[in-house]
Amino acid sequence: MKRSLTIWRILSILLCFLFYMISLSPTKAADLEFTFTDIANNAGSVLDIYHDKIAYSCWRENQDSVCLYDLSTESETIISHKQISEIQVGDNQVVYTYSNWDANKFELYVYDINSQQEEMIDSGQNLSGIDIYGDNLVYANYTDEVTGDDIYIYNLTQKHLNVLNIADDQFSPAIYGSSVVYEDYRNGNGEIYVYNIETQNEKRLTTQAGNQTYPRIYGNNVIYRSGQNNRDLIYYNLSTEETFEIPITTNHLGGARIYGDIVAYYDSTAADVFIYDLAGEKEYTLEANAIAYWPEIYGDNIVWQHNWGVRMATIIYPGENGPTLVSHGEEGPTFSNLPGTNQPINISEGQVITTNPYVIQVRPLDDSGIEKVEFYVDDQLICTDTQADGNGVYDCSWNTSLYHTRIKIIAYNTLGNTTTLSKNAVVYPILPETGARLK
Repeated sequence: MKRSLTIWRILSILLCFLFYMISLSPTKAADLEFTFTDIANNAGSVLDIYHDKIAYSCWRENQDSVCLYDLSTESETIISHKQISEIQVGDNQVVYTYSNWDANKFELYVYDINSQQEEMIDSGQNLSGIDIYGDNLVYANYTDEVTGDDIYIYNLTQKHLNVLNIADDQFSPAIYGSSVVYEDYRNGNGEIYVYNIETQNEKRLTTQAGNQTYPRIYGNNVIYRSGQNNRDLIYYNLSTEETFEIPITTNHLGGARIYGDIVAYYDSTAADVFIYDLAGEKEYTLEANAIAYWPEIYGDNIVWQHNWGVRMATIIYPGENGPTLVSHGEEGPTFSNLPGTNQPINISEGQVITTNPYVIQVRPLDDSGIEKVEFYVDDQLICTDTQADGNGVYDCSWNTSLYHTRIKIIAYNTLGNTTTLSKNAVVYPILPETGARLK
């Protein structure tokens, strides 16, 4: 009998130890989820999305047309009757290239959404690669036989056109803030460069053999195609110079886009659409076994051509019904509700931020005391606060013109343990910084 009890005690100890080890093992991050919405039919060979606007080519009134869809009102407007090859949508403008086959050239048009007026601003045989950030439109166009193709920048408000002061033969520009990335052929093969509009400094980003093409940029994050037949998708961080190959599964990489931690792309042979979550290090298939091309992304929404129409997927992040709290190691601080509220942070999920700066506030509590609170937006550390106010609130003045969506706050107690709180927001409109830290 004593032996039997001893065996049961040993088994109990082993089971307790096993459960303890399981409790210490890291928990797998929850997967992203998606909702899907069909936006339009007979449309979408080229398309773009910005906030609540989706612009796309369409077949309307028995002719090639340009359409603008408003997600807030679920309504479509025909804005032009043209056959277009590219399109971008901004704060108050839709920009597109018209394929004028009779004149053997492309014409660049700007449509003003408020005035409903269309204006041609440039033309050329090789005009391509349009991209918008704020008031600035960039594109490539043929200059002359000596310089070849150059990168142009057009201010949509001032209606002023400049050519960037760089070497010859550039294509596929993309812009974010004051940074313009592009593919360059000055050394014979395709290389990726970045040009700063304010400092007028240029930097080469790639050193690989072969061609690197089709760069895209969001914040400090740059992606581009590389490798044999441009099958590889490469990531480069402008701040840290970190670079790595994104582990995608397709062997026929088409166009790719980046917004925050999400990269959207398609398989040019199978016509499948994917995203890769850089934060979660996981690939997701949005659509397969269909005609699916040209994904574009803004915020949590991805749009693409779907069976000769436009389809949209909306990302649902884990914890979207409330703040995501993740404790690391031993027990970390807790986030208490801010005074006079029922929220631990003064940003609700999906909130539209309309001011610059925006002061983020949190109230972490811990028996051992709070050592510091770090504030990140789009994975960039923007503030570290080590001193709370009289109500125990830590804050950070967020320059919303630089980083726009994913907010992460890490609170440290004096024992070195941490807790992370995450939220998603949308900055609109993008404004210059007008103030400083409030404390």
